[in-house]
Amino acid sequence: MTAKKTYTLILQNLIVITGLFWSSIAQGQHSQLNQKHQFGIAIGAGIYSTVGKLPLEMEKKGQAGFSLEADYQYNLAPNWGISLGIGYEYAQIQYGKKALENREEYIDLDGESFTFQYHTQNYRETWSMQQINLPVMIEYSGAGKTAFYAKTGIKYSMQLKNEVEMHYSALQTSGYFPQWQLELTEPEFAGFGKFDRFSAAKEIKLHNRWAWIAEAGIKQELTSKQKLYIGLYLDLGLNDQSKAVDKSQSDLLIYNPEPGNALKPMSLAQTNRKYKSQIKTYALGIKIKYAF
Repeated sequence: MTAKKTYTLILQNLIVITGLFWSSIAQGQHSQLNQKHQFGIAIGAGIYSTVGKLPLEMEKKGQAGFSLEADYQYNLAPNWGISLGIGYEYAQIQYGKKALENREEYIDLDGESFTFQYHTQNYRETWSMQQINLPVMIEYSGAGKTAFYAKTGIKYSMQLKNEVEMHYSALQTSGYFPQWQLELTEPEFAGFGKFDRFSAAKEIKLHNRWAWIAEAGIKQELTSKQKLYIGLYLDLGLNDQSKAVDKSQSDLLIYNPEPGNALKPMSLAQTNRKYKSQIKTYALGIKIKYAF
């Protein structure tokens, strides 16, 4: 083999080796780039309730809710990442009490003063909330195909629709006129009588919500780029969403001197009791996320 052929062969091998070297670097950089970026789609379901004491010794009852969410995560280090998300959430909270009653002084349509009184065997108030969630979280996850993960952060929720339903079971009302020593238990169109079931619904605008959120569970690697997260979450509201609600009403059931529309139910959030009602919600549940 001549020197020229030898030099040519060496040059060809150097070109091949150099090409493989730079190709390896490029693939590594591309792999690192992919490992730094992660997208996810999650679904969650849990039990919702409220924090704090309620007026009228109302009892809280947990209600179900669910959420759908998409997020983007940037991995800061092999075990750490920060994520931004957007999602939709539907949640309910409920209050209730048995043997609710009260009496208030009113003026009827003819200008006569009287005492309006009522008694119900069971009162139930249910809030339905729809909102858009914007969570920001930081995550720690262990190494391996199956690993523990934990994440925490804050969430801002923009309210779409807030509706409250008020239900009275076995409601009985009457009006007592002391000037005539007379108690009216009818007619119903004037607001006096027995109502087996009496209910009403209304929309009440609430403040947008701030919350502290945390989640922990197991991360399962499906492929080098696909992962499945299954965990438990806590969502704790930080602000009273009912601060903007007019709390000028004295009671839950208001007499209105208008035939056919004599009874006006009010939400607990609209009353001006000693202990004013708050809507500061929390949730506990399970979340499943597919990441790629």
